[in-house]
Amino acid sequence: MNFIYNNGAGQSSYHPQMAYQQQQQPQQQQPGSWNPSIQQQTSSPFQSMRQMTEMNDMQTNSPLHQGQMGHGYHSLGSSGNITSSSSSPQSTPSPSVVRQTSTPKLPTFHSAVPMQQQQQQPVMMSSGDSSSSNGVVQSAAPEPGSPAAILEEIANYSIKQKEYLERIRQSQKPVMMNPQKEGYDMLTREHQTLREHITREINAIQNLQHSLILPPAENNRSHHLLSELRIQQTQLELFHQELIQLTQPHPTRCIATLVITDQSFPMVITKNKQLDDDPITVQLLSGANVEFQNFSKMKVIMIYDSHGAKGSAGSGAPAKPIETDTQPIDTFRRTAKWHLKFLNGTRKNSATLRFGIQAQVVQGPNTATVTVESQSSMPFIVITNECQWEESEGVLLKRDTFSELSEVSWPYFANTLQRHFLRATRQDPVHPTRCLSQTDFEYIHQKFFDGAPVISTKSYDNFWAWFGKTIKKLRYQRHILPLWQTGLIHGFLSREAVYELLKNQENGTFLVRFSERHPGMFAMGYRIDDEVSPQDRVRHYLVRPDDTPGNKKTLPDFLADQGSLRVLLGIVTTEDGTSNTFDQPTYRLYQKDTVLETYYSKRSVVSSASGYDENIIRGAATTSYVEMESDIIDAE
Repeated sequence: MNFIYNNGAGQSSYHPQMAYQQQQQPQQQQPGSWNPSIQQQTSSPFQSMRQMTEMNDMQTNSPLHQGQMGHGYHSLGSSGNITSSSSSPQSTPSPSVVRQTSTPKLPTFHSAVPMQQQQQQPVMMSSGDSSSSNGVVQSAAPEPGSPAAILEEIANYSIKQKEYLERIRQSQKPVMMNPQKEGYDMLTREHQTLREHITREINAIQNLQHSLILPPAENNRSHHLLSELRIQQTQLELFHQELIQLTQPHPTRCIATLVITDQSFPMVITKNKQLDDDPITVQLLSGANVEFQNFSKMKVIMIYDSHGAKGSAGSGAPAKPIETDTQPIDTFRRTAKWHLKFLNGTRKNSATLRFGIQAQVVQGPNTATVTVESQSSMPFIVITNECQWEESEGVLLKRDTFSELSEVSWPYFANTLQRHFLRATRQDPVHPTRCLSQTDFEYIHQKFFDGAPVISTKSYDNFWAWFGKTIKKLRYQRHILPLWQTGLIHGFLSREAVYELLKNQENGTFLVRFSERHPGMFAMGYRIDDEVSPQDRVRHYLVRPDDTPGNKKTLPDFLADQGSLRVLLGIVTTEDGTSNTFDQPTYRLYQKDTVLETYYSKRSVVSSASGYDENIIRGAATTSYVEMESDIIDAE
């Protein structure tokens, strides 16, 4: 992210993230920095601030924060561990280090699995009842020490830190206008303390994501909390960079940046489809002593990752890839909300957005015009038809998971996969009708990654070659997604698991799953009566492309034609997402025609005609059941 400021002699920019890593200790006073004409006051201007920032409601016996933290704060231990002693900034691992660690340290969770086993077998945490509002989950009495409880506590601290930042703004402005060394030193310490606190909260959330496979509610909440904390981190750095200008011989007058506070990226977007349900919100942040007088409209530009992308320079495409590339800013909230529509595809290459405005800033008796920009958004890909979706989603998932790394922990990959899966299947991220369950993750982990604790980019490619076709089938093929969400399609099961589910069922009981060896195809497991070979009572059939030729005959139509299959074994789900499909699934037997009738195609009925047989006679028996050749049966 660039801060762009103006000192009357032109514009400059610098990177605050580098400043975060380098500015670990308070800035030392430079000789001659303080104006000798300003008399040092004997009383601190921060007395009122100290009283104002006590935050009595934060001074609790919290297991999350123990140790030093000025003005009512408590601090996290190193790497998010719960500790009773304070930790120095140097002992806190950077986010990049946490991201590369396959088995990072954790707070102590209440779990039936010992910590030693957690490092070998990732824990999948159960989710309690919760509700959502703007991506924020309010858990109902989470178990103390659980991920839900830790996230709830961090969320409460995030709210207090937002208030604390506003109080810093109110206290810093008079110091900027009337510099005093005591005020400078006090604010520097406040910045450092709050920076340590936010960093430890970020590390604690990252440790959760890298070590535990979280239920959807906690997964979504951790993702949103990270975004909120990083915005607070950016605002704090603005205050700090503004403050240290007092030690510079030629201080600047304006320091500000744009931040993307709400975005649905990474995602695959369809060309010419407006993102009404997925708006992007951009906010202007500034230092404490910055006074804006006027704003231009905010402008957005696309940045392509490949020069071959449609709409990039030299491609011959229209110069305006976005239908409305300017937006007025709400001067009170200093925000702009975008409902974007992309006019060109990106040829399965990812792109990002950047935002910018021009603003008039008061500088003494005069005004100056400055340009303020944002950091790039998360990546997205614009497709022109559904055939491009599978490869495009695979690119975004891989980039979202690995970034510049060659491997990540299995729980981190699973949590990222869950978020992408829920978006791809158009489900609520907090209360999905049917998310990927523990059973699904166990199947994926063992089949495609051999249960390895870390996932590499190479193993990911092999996984997506199968999973990509499967999820595309869910997303686009008629009736498949509602069948999945209502539990009428099992999904990810091995032959052995199918046998265990059907071996004790009555004849004619069946289930539908994804084929293990044929990506994007379905297989049926069904129970027959075989007295000669009892082990063969559970059979398998691969649903071939000509069994369901497009919209003319769907999967439910094919199942309707199988007269000997009468009872469907499904998974219990609810439309409002209140059933806990993340934990071990609950199975239920349904009469096939009762649950599938609404999906059957309406076919014209031809009345019986005299002189014709009702069915084709095959030997001495008639049948309406599809003949299952032995090679097709054994293929699955």
